Amino acid sequence: TLVTCTPYGVNSHRLVITGERIGIIDDIEDSQVDENKKARAIIICIISSIALVGAIVVIVIIIQRKKRKKHA
Repeated sequence: TLVTCTPYGVNSHRLVITGERIGIIDDIEDSQVDENKKARAIIICIISSIALVGAIVVIVIIIQRKKRKKHA
């Protein structure tokens, strides 16, 4: 049983949560786990690609500015 501690000092509005303990679930489907891993890998690839493109753009801008300063 879990009893919340808010609102502080008011016992009539607290939540009481009860539950039943169960064993470890070994029946999680491998396909669900694989789908989650694939989704995370895709998100990581997208974020990495965006970061790489951003870094390349910054490097190109810096190089162009240095070239302009040499010619001026």
